[in-house]
Amino acid sequence: MLAHEKIAYQYFQKLFATRQRLGDDFHRLNAHEQRKIRLVERNAKLYAGFFGALGVVFLYLPVHLKLPIFAEFTVVLPWLGKTIISWGYFLYMVFLAVAEIFALTWLNLVVVNAICRICSFPREKDVHYDLHIQTLFEVSLDKSNKNLLRLGINPMDGMSPYRIFLFSTLYLLKATLTNIFMKFLFRRLFSRLAIVGYAYYVDYMSILVFAGWNMYATMLMVREAKVRIMAPNVIYQLVTRLHYEWCENQLFSETLLETLQFIAVVKRNFHHNHYLLADIIMSAFDLPRQSEIHVERNVLIAKLKAMPFEMRQSIAKLFVLGMLVDGQVSEREIHLSKILETEGIWKLSGKQLHTWESDFLAGRGLDSLFKDKIPMESSDSPTL
Repeated sequence: MLAHEKIAYQYFQKLFATRQRLGDDFHRLNAHEQRKIRLVERNAKLYAGFFGALGVVFLYLPVHLKLPIFAEFTVVLPWLGKTIISWGYFLYMVFLAVAEIFALTWLNLVVVNAICRICSFPREKDVHYDLHIQTLFEVSLDKSNKNLLRLGINPMDGMSPYRIFLFSTLYLLKATLTNIFMKFLFRRLFSRLAIVGYAYYVDYMSILVFAGWNMYATMLMVREAKVRIMAPNVIYQLVTRLHYEWCENQLFSETLLETLQFIAVVKRNFHHNHYLLADIIMSAFDLPRQSEIHVERNVLIAKLKAMPFEMRQSIAKLFVLGMLVDGQVSEREIHLSKILETEGIWKLSGKQLHTWESDFLAGRGLDSLFKDKIPMESSDSPTL
């Protein structure tokens, strides 16, 4: 952990040490809690947008006012020739970027803590209390971890490293690329205005871009905080039930590791809730920690089809929870669900999955998933 992250983490822990409980003891959201969280999210987005807009204004204002505060130097660079460089302006840009990052970090820490207070999470008696604090801090700093690898589970198994690098790079550059596109579009649409002396309007188009991205990022951060707050309760709920029913069944225990790896590969991300789900299941069933877990889809499908109905019900519920636990069901997962239906494993519609997704995100829990039977019979199930 870097020095500034340690300072931020100490501040975050202090917020939790001095907070008052506002919600109930269950990680569900009643109408009052939902209103409070919406208010926190609205104010957070306004602040984030303001910080982004203010950063752009302060960046371009000295240039457009032609303030003589940034000395310029002419240097000769290879392949570029004579180039005018303003070291003062460069340092000024760095200062503004750092200031905005610190402002957004402070905002995220306060917002996540406020949501935790509303939800009364985490509880001190929770055995994963310190882990919850750490992962909520990671949400605040928009950091990810790869704890799943410590359990032998790799969501990127079978994926090209070049493809991983490409997607990661595009994700990091999304705001800058959008800014470039917006400037290009503005110049095309308003080129005549630019010719007659209004070119500086192009620079201020960045206000919309960076303010918008800040607000969007804050919205995602609030959503992620809610997901991480509500996930432990539903995970404990399902794992307790699975352990009660199948703790002495060797076939069920042997299938769990393959199921967890299969879920991770379908999701294709290192989400903390996937790690929490896998860690709690491994601890409950005393499963070995392996360096690598590999699974073949056809082999797993054959095992599932050979299982008794009730056991397959439990694996299906675990699989569905794995799709829901990060707060979103992707089209990739809907497609996979249709494949499993075709193979005769279950019969679940995308509409049903999105209904459970909405219940989870709204804080209503997943009682309907845990209590009801998942349809297993398909009228058009072909053979392998």
